[in-house]
Amino acid sequence: VGMLVLVSLVSAAVTTAFFATETGRLAWLDTTLAQQESFGRTISDAQYAVMERIAGLLVYIVPAYTLVVGPLVSMVIAGLLKLGFAVIAGAEATFKQVLGVVAASGVILLLRAFFVLPINYAQESMRGASNLAVLLPMLQPDGFAASFLGMIDLFAVWWVAVLAAGLAVLYRRSAWPIGVTFFSLYGAIAVAIALVRVWAGGS
Repeated sequence: VGMLVLVSLVSAAVTTAFFATETGRLAWLDTTLAQQESFGRTISDAQYAVMERIAGLLVYIVPAYTLVVGPLVSMVIAGLLKLGFAVIAGAEATFKQVLGVVAASGVILLLRAFFVLPINYAQESMRGASNLAVLLPMLQPDGFAASFLGMIDLFAVWWVAVLAAGLAVLYRRSAWPIGVTFFSLYGAIAVAIALVRVWAGGS
């Protein structure tokens, strides 16, 4: 619980500081607009005006979301992992122990904020600064390869690896099968989202 609270508080402080600036709000607008367009949607002037109003409220929305939804998501993930290991592997651990692993691995995502937000501020955009697509700018922006690689965030990969290692220690299992399972799910989700974006953009 202590780690969960610490990660949530620091994350809320860092992201709130970012969105308290005009640059942070413009970066959010730029990214949100790009995401909508990647799914083939056209934003009207009225919709853009609503987005601008939301951007002005982010300094209040972000800390509330981070402090409330963040811990809840961690608890849901911990519950699903506990259930999955119990059903699939017949392995038992307390919810508190699994939540401890999830909370500790969240430090990686906190490090991502410290790395990415300064880059976002400098670029005035929140478009992925730590995904694989950044390394291959020659790819067609609306193509499958760029969409798929854009979903592969280096810090998310690091987080999955740390989470798998922590669960392996907790359940006294080999980390490799756990890691392969997690990365397979991650890859499947990335492929699905990339396909949807390509299909929506083409339509």
